[in-house]
Amino acid sequence: DCIQPFTSLFFAWLACRGQNKVKAGKMGEEEKAQPKKEEEPERILNCSGNPYDILQLSETADLDTIKKTYRKMSLKVHPDRCKHEKAEEAFNAMKKAMQELEVPEKRKAYGDMIRKVKEKIRVELKKEKFRWELSGDDAFEEEVNKRLPAMLKYEMALVDERKSAYEQIILKNQRIKEKMDRMKAEEDAKRAQREEEEAEKWEENRDKRVNMWRDFKEGPKKKKKKIPKLFKPPTLKKENR
Repeated sequence: DCIQPFTSLFFAWLACRGQNKVKAGKMGEEEKAQPKKEEEPERILNCSGNPYDILQLSETADLDTIKKTYRKMSLKVHPDRCKHEKAEEAFNAMKKAMQELEVPEKRKAYGDMIRKVKEKIRVELKKEKFRWELSGDDAFEEEVNKRLPAMLKYEMALVDERKSAYEQIILKNQRIKEKMDRMKAEEDAKRAQREEEEAEKWEENRDKRVNMWRDFKEGPKKKKKKIPKLFKPPTLKKENR
């Protein structure tokens, strides 16, 4: 009877110790899964550029969850707290990600991109069905999430490339428009100069035109007819005899 209380305590101690080991194991796995504070800037800068990827959030996260996650994660890379050489760059990238997700239209666009990329990965994995037919849905989705960052980075690179090409086209069209506007302005200036010169010539020739008009109104001047002189015989000189 005296041994029984000690036995109960011993088994209780073993149970408590086992629970602590399980908790420690889970905490260890979580710590391994999450990057260390000094590694966080590198993780952010190596992300695909999708704000959800930067904040390590699902595309289904609402705005409140996004804000809470941003406040928590931004402390890890704040230049005043993190001594990493790229801490400020990572902090600015996270700040930009938050600003992007605050806009409903952009938040929806980035979420749609992730869903689209996931669907592409699922299609590719279904082609490899022989690898997954015994694995179950959990393993399938785990592999989808595992391949997501690389695929998302590729898709974001394509988006940036298309955006850069579009900006180049816009810039080229803008330069063409500026050139056409400049040519039109030069042509207008030349036309104005010609009109001014013609106006000056018109004023210079005003008196000449007035005189010509007067002459026209008066008609041609009549020339005086010369009266022919009658023939006079030469006067004869008297001869002295």
